[in-house]
Amino acid sequence: MIFALDDRFLYRHIPGSRRLADAGDGSWPGVLVQINAAGRRGDESGLASGARRIIVYGDSYVSAEYTPE
Repeated sequence: MIFALDDRFLYRHIPGSRRLADAGDGSWPGVLVQINAAGRRGDESGLASGARRIIVYGDSYVSAEYTPE
């Protein structure tokens, strides 16, 4: 489980969590999804100061669990 219920946003990532996202039928090996200490997907390095960022708002598909990092 990488999500927890949240009163404001409905759900949020659980910092430090990880899970193997797969099809469930063995048709492909799956993707390891890791949530960093800040509650974001990816490693701990973060972005350089002044780097451009893109914010995406949407439903569960925005999480892109089946997409490698």
